[in-house]
Formats: sequence, structure tokens, C-alpha cells
Amino acid sequence: MLKTDLPLFKLRNKSLLPVVQGGMGVGVSAHRLAGTVAGCGAMGTISSVDLRRRHPDLMDETGRCLDPAMINRANLTALDREISAAKTLADGEGMVAVNIMRAVSEYEPYVRQACASGADAVVVGAGLPLDLPDLTSEHPDVALVRNKDNSNNWTFKSGDGASTWQLKLGRDSLLGAGLIRG
Repeated sequence: MLKTDLPLFKLRNKSLLPVVQGGMGVGVSAHRLAGTVAGCGAMGTISSVDLRRRHPDLMDETGRCLDPAMINRANLTALDREISAAKTLADGEGMVAVNIMRAVSEYEPYVRQACASGADAVVVGAGLPLDLPDLTSEHPDVALVRNKDNSNNWTFKSGDGASTWQLKLGRDSLLGAGLIRG
């Protein structure tokens, strides 16, 4: 972890630098950026949107494809690869998160794949993720983060449904106990 005079924040019993690299869509924040940020002791974030474009073999299979199911399978494969590569780069430091938009049709499979692939946290925006605790119930060590979408300012807040999530989860979540937009 980098040396700093800034206070660390704790999530899932892990002390992190107070830096959260946000998810930037369509391949901008993929494994290299997220893994490097996590490797410095902070939270790096992979954007789940259309990651197949970062993998030539998956684009060879789906580049001209019109079958949504085939494209979605390729994106889930790419998400698995990106999480694995980011975790390797991080080498046990920080946290690797995945940003998933609630509004996308493949939200549930992305959440399940992120958890199954070993993401340390799932960040959800573009909609209210009331079903996120249920979707991640088999992965209690995955931190859950709600990205409140109506502001560009990051703040630490409490409330906004956190008690419902925390009672249901019995685990850390950044919703209300930490980082949300607001």
C-alpha cells in the first residue's frame, strides 16, 4: 500500500486508501486500471459494459453477430477474464470492484458473474438495486455499493436504505455506511 497521511477507510475488514476509481464504461476501466489502483491499496473498478471488445478472440466470434444471447455470453466470459487479470495485478492488495448498471437487461447475470469470478465488491448505479442482496446472497464476502446517480460529488452518508440492506445482509455495504453519490 502507498504511504499516506490520509485516513484509511475500512470495508469488509480491509483497510483501503481513500481512493475509489470509478467505473468508466465500454472498456475504459478494465483490468489494467482497476488492478493497478487496487495494487496501490485502493479500490479499482472494472466497468461491466461490453468488455468483449477488449478480447480479440471474443470479437472474432461476435463482432458481426446479431444474436444477443451469444453477445451476452461473450461479455460474461470477458468479465470473468477481466476480474481474474485485475486480481492478479493487485496481488492481494486493495479491492477489485465491478460497476454494473441496474438499467441494463443483463444486470442479474453480470452481478452473478462478478461474484462468481471473485470481485471484492459490486457497485450498482443507473437504478435502485433493491434485489442486490438477494442476488449476492451466496457470496457474503462481496461488498455491495450503491452508486447514487444524481451528482458528481462523492460523499460519506448514512441512511438511504442502508439499514434495510445491513439488516438483510448482516455484512458491510457502502450504501449508507460509506461511499455513495449524493
